[in-house]
Amino acid sequence: SILQSSLKMSVQPPKGIRANMLQSFASNVEQSDLDKFSGTPIDLPYRRLLYGLTLFHALALERRKFGGLGWNKPYEWMASDLKTAVLMSGIYCEAASKESSMENALASVPFPALLMMIGQVTYGGRITDAMDNPTLDSILSTFITKEAMAKEYTFTSAQKARFDYNAPENLSTLEEFSKHTSTFPLFDDPTCFGLNSNANTSFLRKENGLFISTVL
Repeated sequence: SILQSSLKMSVQPPKGIRANMLQSFASNVEQSDLDKFSGTPIDLPYRRLLYGLTLFHALALERRKFGGLGWNKPYEWMASDLKTAVLMSGIYCEAASKESSMENALASVPFPALLMMIGQVTYGGRITDAMDNPTLDSILSTFITKEAMAKEYTFTSAQKARFDYNAPENLSTLEEFSKHTSTFPLFDDPTCFGLNSNANTSFLRKENGLFISTVL
């Protein structure tokens, strides 16, 4: 029959922070998003903010692999959540683009309101366990802040790999974003998620259990 002679093809979600971010830059973030405030004082800080949001999205998704150590429940955040966060950022930075200097522009960005809209509404709207809300807010607060829009800001660090996750020096195009992201470690250190290095043991046991159950 046709069904028996057919081949099934499926697209597997990317694994790892690097792969997740590269997919986002390829399909979820547009060049027009980066150029929204081109020529204004908030331009470069805004580009760093978008890079940080993409990194946060990848972190939130990848924490699920650690089971209960990452999130109490495996939430299904999607590309639409990242797109909404980018849209919200553009709306809340609109007034800052009309300032005369970068200092005044950064001072006029309503970070608490932006944190609330992205943390409590966009991503928090999918959370069903109340204990996960403080965790999400704590992580997101390091990405939506005045310091996160500054040059050479470290969003998070992998202690074992001794690697700092920063925005790229060249913020002009998505290609430069992807090129910088390609330098990230292939395997994620649990410490970059804010977890103890022993959290990897839980993840490996889960992966091994899934592999064995599939084979048998």
